[in-house]
Amino acid sequence: MYQLGSNQAVNCLADKKILITGAASGIGRATALACAQQGATLILLDKQNKPLNSVYDEIEALGNNTSILVLDDLLTLDLARAENLAQQVIHELGHLNGLFHFAAHNAPLSPMEHVSEESWQKVIQVNLNAARILTTAFLPAMNAAESACVTFCSGSAARNGKAYWGPTGTIWGAVDSLADIFNQESAENRNIRFFSIDPGAVNTPMRNRLYPAESPAKSAAADKVADAWVYLLQTDESIDTVRLQISGDWLKPFER
Repeated sequence: MYQLGSNQAVNCLADKKILITGAASGIGRATALACAQQGATLILLDKQNKPLNSVYDEIEALGNNTSILVLDDLLTLDLARAENLAQQVIHELGHLNGLFHFAAHNAPLSPMEHVSEESWQKVIQVNLNAARILTTAFLPAMNAAESACVTFCSGSAARNGKAYWGPTGTIWGAVDSLADIFNQESAENRNIRFFSIDPGAVNTPMRNRLYPAESPAKSAAADKVADAWVYLLQTDESIDTVRLQISGDWLKPFER
């Protein structure tokens, strides 16, 4: 287990190069800022132009001017476009140490029978297909690094069959399996580690849309949970489990 907020060495990510999807808001934005503060070189991917540039400005204000912005909509991402991006990263940076999947599309909470086909397909494409495509495309860049870490986002609805979370809960279950499969297939090349992380209830714009009546104070701050990703990227500790969760002040193996 790792306690969030434990002291990290200054500039502990100074030699790390990280791609973060969904970097313009929520946990993606918070993680980008936390990694930038520790000296990482960042590739920030999002479809929101103005918020993405705002994050870039915040990172520059921290004294880190090594960010690369990628404006892209994962709803239309295909392997050819992802591989082209990966080749550009290899050309400019040489390798990649971290790939953090935060981009997500959540359908409105509703009974499964009322889920539209459009919502279902969007959740599949952004939360699962795009994450798989980007991971596959960037494997060569991560194999070129001494160590690399890939994280996917999941949630409790993946394990508990939570009512009204049909599309997202279903895809979270698939994401858990995807992380397991990638991890098993890389068993002979242990420089790449794969994790599926349930961050718990976090105060983000997406959660506020899903739970408009919920007080933000009931959820964890995004900048607090972001520390978990800094830890996973810089730690040399052996972590035997793929599925992790943030519970209170702790990052730990998932418990049903």
